[in-house]
Amino acid sequence: MKTDICTLDAATFANLQDWFGKTETLSDDIAAAPPRGLSATLVRDDAAPVPGTALPPLWH
Repeated sequence: MKTDICTLDAATFANLQDWFGKTETLSDDIAAAPPRGLSATLVRDDAAPVPGTALPPLWH
């Protein structure tokens, strides 16, 4: 079995260190069809999504 070793140069590592302890949160509006389709695929009886409705956990 081959093992690949990944290395980072100092500049890349320094750039990544700038992110330690920080978070980024994004939000977006989506059409109702994808969550309705996933709900049907999972045989769930969810209410129809309306604008502002958050997706269930792990539906990202």
